Amino acid sequence: AGAETEATYDGEALASILAAQDASTQARFDARNPAETLEFFGIAPGMAVGEALPGGGWYSKILLPYLGADGHLVAVDYTIPMWGEFGGFATDEFLANKETWPTTWVEEARGRTDSEADISAYTFGTLPQDESLDAFLFIRALHNLSRFNEAGNYMTDALTAVHGSLKPGGIVGV
Repeated sequence: AGAETEATYDGEALASILAAQDASTQARFDARNPAETLEFFGIAPGMAVGEALPGGGWYSKILLPYLGADGHLVAVDYTIPMWGEFGGFATDEFLANKETWPTTWVEEARGRTDSEADISAYTFGTLPQDESLDAFLFIRALHNLSRFNEAGNYMTDALTAVHGSLKPGGIVGV
């Protein structure tokens, strides 16, 4: 087997991807600092990257083309029991939709990009413990895990799951 090449940040490629984003995505650049964030965490084309709570895919729309055909984006959502802690909006219908989230999120993400990167989705409770990820990004996601930790060890369990999903020496971006 040949030696593995280390992925390196590519500012030029990322700048091109950022310039191609729609106006509503670009309007958030000043608040979210995607170029600076991805550079700081050393995210590079070809990496396998986990993203906590990707929602509508704001960062995913950037990550997928940036990671490229050799990359893999793994979206990770809260567990169903944690969603129930929110009350209010977490109706039975909402929770039922969360049951199919891993499948529907992947389909929706594929519809938002022409990237050839691999895409998969899990909850923190189902994230494979296979040490396959180069990095895991918690962009705007730890506050509720912490908020509800006493109710169900949600943050503790999520961090344990992320640890098991990362390659030795993997990056955790908060």
